[in-house]
Amino acid sequence: MNDKNKIIYELLFSEEEEFIFEISSLFEFIEDYKEVLDEIVKNISKGRVKIIKDVIEVKGDNIFWNIKINRI
Repeated sequence: MNDKNKIIYELLFSEEEEFIFEISSLFEFIEDYKEVLDEIVKNISKGRVKIIKDVIEVKGDNIFWNIKINRI
């Protein structure tokens, strides 16, 4: 299972509502992050999970996605 699928799985099946994911390994160029995150959001919305808050944070070479979700 790749990192993107792990994130989708965790968002769908974890009981937590707040997450921090290190996402720099999901894309080769920083400009591509929006497409990757949009694909994740599309997949989790099928599972009735909605992101109510998200923040991208860059710390050196690492990129973090801080999100809060709501299950519908």
